[in-house]
Amino acid sequence: MRLGYFTMPMHPEERSCTDTLHEDRQAIIFADKLGFHDAFVGEHLTEKTENVTNSLLFLATLISDTKTILLGTGTTNLSQQHPVIIASNSAMFDHIAKGRFILGISAGALPCDRSEEHTSELQSHHD
Repeated sequence: MRLGYFTMPMHPEERSCTDTLHEDRQAIIFADKLGFHDAFVGEHLTEKTENVTNSLLFLATLISDTKTILLGTGTTNLSQQHPVIIASNSAMFDHIAKGRFILGISAGALPCDRSEEHTSELQSHHD
């Protein structure tokens, strides 16, 4: 049996993004040390309680700090990026990670992620 890890990192709004991103990284580094097979991280642009706005970028910070765990986007939201950009960035990531990458995609289900009116809210949340 293989163990996997999936997270949509949710944290109280009053918590520091810097602190919670660090904690989320540490959880995956620990999962790697425990021998987990894979780790998937979701993303949302505007959900205030979820601080990962780009799962590929977040996972890139883990490549050199993990050894065997496969790193997966769970998911990359197609509604926010052009598919060619997603494909080329994912291919480069897979090369840097030496084959330890799994691409997960979705349409992006949160209504707030599809709404441009929340752009200012996103900026104030991450300041």
